[in-house]
Amino acid sequence: DTATLNWQQRIQWLFLTDNPSAKSFSLQIVDPATNAVLETPYAFTTPTESAVLFGDTGWEAQSVDLSAYIGSTIRLAFHQVMPDA
Repeated sequence: DTATLNWQQRIQWLFLTDNPSAKSFSLQIVDPATNAVLETPYAFTTPTESAVLFGDTGWEAQSVDLSAYIGSTIRLAFHQVMPDA
């Protein structure tokens, strides 16, 4: 048996400072009973170089194999960290 999660995403950012903090976006697989993060199968972090103050990944297709969790109860969490917000 196989289980796959597919999604589309577009990540954009605009830094309004010369010394920005990286922003991150990830998919976490979480144990719903304990809220422990079991795995982070996808993660993206913005570059922070001053030459890349604006960015746009464009639309991207992502895919994660969840076959290891067949028969288990899990929570999928799209997690975003925006330190300057």
